[in-house]
Amino acid sequence: MSQGPTIPDPFAARPRPTSVSGAATGALAFALLGLTCLPLVGSLVAVSLGFVALGEIHRSGGTVAGRGRALGGLLLGGLGALGAAGLVSVALWRLDRPPAHPGGRAPTTAAGPRARRAPPPIDAPPPVLPLPKGAAPAPRSTSPGPALSHELETVTTRLGTVTLVDPGVGQSLSQLLDAQGRLAQAAGEKLLLWVSEQQCRPCNGFAAALSDPRLQAALGPLRLIRVQASAAAVELRRMDVPTDKIPGFALLDPRGRTLDYVHGGEWDDDIAANIAPVMRAFLRGDTSKRRYPWQRPRRPDELPL
Repeated sequence: MSQGPTIPDPFAARPRPTSVSGAATGALAFALLGLTCLPLVGSLVAVSLGFVALGEIHRSGGTVAGRGRALGGLLLGGLGALGAAGLVSVALWRLDRPPAHPGGRAPTTAAGPRARRAPPPIDAPPPVLPLPKGAAPAPRSTSPGPALSHELETVTTRLGTVTLVDPGVGQSLSQLLDAQGRLAQAAGEKLLLWVSEQQCRPCNGFAAALSDPRLQAALGPLRLIRVQASAAAVELRRMDVPTDKIPGFALLDPRGRTLDYVHGGEWDDDIAANIAPVMRAFLRGDTSKRRYPWQRPRRPDELPL
């Protein structure tokens, strides 16, 4: 009589493992490395060793242990590989994004992070300042005295409540202030001397902010005389107007005498949000928050009180 196939006895004692799979141990070790100092590469090696270890354990018939280590290496290696792939995908997506529009940034300093406007260059007349919508340059007026050449011509520009006056090359500052002081008094404007210079970025920042409604409200009706520090150094010294820090601003009486003075060091970034509060207090005579209080130098013929 022929015998059928032998059925293994489920209750028979299984052989005890005699060793632990080195591939299983390696899978777990590389999985941990993939999660820490060897991303992606360590995870991929852990997954490969995990499959090798499971095959080795299955073929051993129970003499090789390490199934738990192999499964742990597979699981952790798979998670590490997915995480690394996700990070790479995010990095590539950010590289492909178009650059943000400059207008989408918010302001810095007093008004939050912001994108600064590129100030226009300040050159000799005619002035290159931003004009409010619909504004047009005021008619040109010649300087007092005989008009010797076109260089003596004075250019005035209306910027909202501010009348900006740029003297021509070679213009006498004292004559200019005498004439403009009479015009300011007749129009009910304050007279302010602006000490500027070509290639001066803070001066350009103030120029760019002139048309801002906040600075317009702070300045009010104003006749602003812009002079180049290097061109009028002698006359400015006679008026006790400093030229070492620019932009500088000297508040004048109708006869052109200096009443008060501030410079751009009183604010931080050269934007309207920073400039307007300082100029408002300056034009109203408030000296309580000055960083650099100014005192007119005593003349040699003056006696101390």
